[in-house]
Amino acid sequence: IATPAEAPAVGARAAGRWEEGSWGLGPLAQRRFRLYLPPGATRTRPVPVLLLLHGCGQDAASFAESTRAARLAQREGFAVLMPEQTQSANAQRCWNWFRGEAQIATEALLLLAIVDHACLRWPLRRDRVYALGLSAGGSMALTLGLRYPERFIAVGSHSGAAPASAGNALQAASAMQGRRAPDRQQA
Repeated sequence: IATPAEAPAVGARAAGRWEEGSWGLGPLAQRRFRLYLPPGATRTRPVPVLLLLHGCGQDAASFAESTRAARLAQREGFAVLMPEQTQSANAQRCWNWFRGEAQIATEALLLLAIVDHACLRWPLRRDRVYALGLSAGGSMALTLGLRYPERFIAVGSHSGAAPASAGNALQAASAMQGRRAPDRQQA
């Protein structure tokens, strides 16, 4: 399973289902994920997908529970894809939007690989992908939108710092508190 926690309850009967998996850029760059599929999603009727990125210290299951993402997805008819950061990639389980260019690029590609895998494996619309994140997940969602605008219909962030506003963990903490602006050359 993706985390020790169970997949959150959705509510009503015919409520869709949770899937779990692991994917990435090879054996050394894998991330676990949870995917909520609403009722009625089939190969002949694929659904849009929301890439939902948790904040520091969170995991996919607790984030899904606290946001009630599956209930909204069930009601509105879209899937929710929730990758999960590992402690080996970041001790606080933050998405690495603030590390060096190579690590930021790798993490962005890894998330796209998970989206692509999910779109091939389940009835999801690759042409209707949205990204949304909270805190560090919000910063990573913005990073994805800036790097790959052709891949996302819309991108949103709640409490996420602007990409290129930090180059290390200390700067990232300042940026998340609104005390650092993006580096114009890097942005």
